[in-house]
Amino acid sequence: MKAHIVPTYVFIEEKDFHRNEIVNDDILFRIDRLVEDTVMHLNVLTAIQEAKDAAYDF
Repeated sequence: MKAHIVPTYVFIEEKDFHRNEIVNDDILFRIDRLVEDTVMHLNVLTAIQEAKDAAYDF
């Protein structure tokens, strides 16, 4: 399946929610950081795959 797992997570407790919205600024910061890490991970994997594909010169 070629899945790549980002080894980061954000644990959110019920107390971090109010009316179905996240109200804890620390949680929001960690979610933003998780998004940045995931995008960076994807960019690195894409660059590696492009370099491998370029090596075949098809």
